[in-house]
Amino acid sequence: MIHDALDRFGILPAHAVIVGDGDTDVEAGRRAGVITCGVTYGLGNKEGLIAAQPDVLIGALAELSGYFY
Repeated sequence: MIHDALDRFGILPAHAVIVGDGDTDVEAGRRAGVITCGVTYGLGNKEGLIAAQPDVLIGALAELSGYFY
């Protein structure tokens, strides 16, 4: 699915980020070759998310802009 979206919009995986609240989101992003960002709010398990070691871990979506220019 991630590859389908990237292909549709002509985006290279290295130029994309997936934002999610669970370890499965991090795993899907890794498999697709995109940057992974975990958010510590939401329905996901925070401990599992942290254990998945996303590339970026934030507590509010507004923090994401500090990582990319």
